Amino acid sequence: MRPIHSRMPVILDQDEERAWISSGEDIPSLLDILESRYGSQLRMYEVSREVNRAAVDTPSLVRPVAHGEGDTPLFKTTGV
Repeated sequence: MRPIHSRMPVILDQDEERAWISSGEDIPSLLDILESRYGSQLRMYEVSREVNRAAVDTPSLVRPVAHGEGDTPLFKTTGV
């Protein structure tokens, strides 16, 4: 998955989580944890801007947005 911004999430299993929060791990080991084995299974797509409104809580918020003619997507999804 390509980065969207500088605060990209990472998925950790329980062992990786323990290693991440422990103070005994060395920096190279921690950086290896960031190379998620789940990355190839993840897909990104743009969703409704309504997702930012706390008052809106519907399953439709996680459906991909269909762009109309002249709409500008927030990011390119070609080749993702």
